[in-house]
Amino acid sequence: MEKFVRSRLVRLSLASVLLATALWAFFPYLAYHVASSAFVNAELLRVTAPISGEVAHDLPAKGALMDGTTKTRLIEALPPDRRTLVRLQQQYATAEAQAALVEAQLAQVKAADRRLAEETARYREAVLARLAYESDETTANLAGCDADEQQQAKALARADLLAKAGVISPQRLDNIAATHASTLARCRAIIAQIGRLKAEAAAARVGIFLEDGFNDTPYTAQERDRLLLRRQELQATLLDARSRLAQLAAESAAERQRIAQLSSYALALPAGYVVWSVLASPGSAVTEGQPIMDLADCQRRFVVVQVPERDFGTMRTGDPVMVRLYGTNHWLQGIVGHVRGSAARDDTRLLAAHIPDPGGGQISVEVALPPTAAKNAAGFCNIGRLAEVRFHRRGFGIAAAWRFITDMIGAHETRVAGGSSARAG
Repeated sequence: MEKFVRSRLVRLSLASVLLATALWAFFPYLAYHVASSAFVNAELLRVTAPISGEVAHDLPAKGALMDGTTKTRLIEALPPDRRTLVRLQQQYATAEAQAALVEAQLAQVKAADRRLAEETARYREAVLARLAYESDETTANLAGCDADEQQQAKALARADLLAKAGVISPQRLDNIAATHASTLARCRAIIAQIGRLKAEAAAARVGIFLEDGFNDTPYTAQERDRLLLRRQELQATLLDARSRLAQLAAESAAERQRIAQLSSYALALPAGYVVWSVLASPGSAVTEGQPIMDLADCQRRFVVVQVPERDFGTMRTGDPVMVRLYGTNHWLQGIVGHVRGSAARDDTRLLAAHIPDPGGGQISVEVALPPTAAKNAAGFCNIGRLAEVRFHRRGFGIAAAWRFITDMIGAHETRVAGGSSARAG
């Protein structure tokens, strides 16, 4: 056994194994910049109560993954205040009754207008009939007058001959001539009367009834004019009532919809989110704006690592990064996102895991994980787990070894400075 232990081959083999083990252990630190203080993180979506009520008893449990297809009832509202709806319904009933009354009055006015129109038509027919009879009578008088005028014209011609022969006196001739002129004037007056009757008949046909040269409007026509004004007033009132009814109907529908929405509140929670925490107990009373639950985004997870600030220039957005969760052998390829210096102000995002502030000489690098790796919701999508992150070093060989040595020296100086500060405190 001693000879085997003292064998040169055995000692060389053992030295080779130890050297290979050392090279295998330190190779990642030479090829990559390794950061082990990284935690899987994700942004939180806080769901608040839009209405006051009671939290539903069937809230999703912690760790439940949302599919985004079904709505989840979150709040059962308290009995809503229906006074506004009752007031609108009363106003609608009053406006509807007023509109019905105006419609009935308008129907009565229309019926009275039709009756007066019929009476006016009968009056016009009677006036036209009377004028027709008077025209016939006047025409007959004109025929008799024409006959008298012709007879008197013959008598005047004979009297003229007799007066020339000296049979009758000139005075007798003058009397016969005067009688003929009077008859001729009476015939002309009858002709004028016939023209007047024709004019009155033409006016009566269009609703103008002339009497002694003035428009003798009948009582029915006057009533129709008054009813026309009344009908216009009722039509304007009915238009206002219908407009008011339409407005009240729209307000009532909106109020009913609001009350229906207040009866319960259901929300389609977004897909790819996991219930991180429930902030309100089921059955408890909540007010508008009070938080109910927090949802973690499993599709956009990331890790935040701290690296020396001298590597700030080597970190570029979009660079590939190797990420492995502790306890697993599966490596994920992340992408460098935001790079924040040690003196930069922290953002105000609502995150599931705490991000420690970078110490002196350190920068924070946010590495986005691939979305395909966040489909499994087991263990809250691994949010909060410790991860190892490896950044590719730019260059390899002596330069990489020198950077590794400087990183080790810088880490040692940081620890020494921290210990001195602690002892001084």
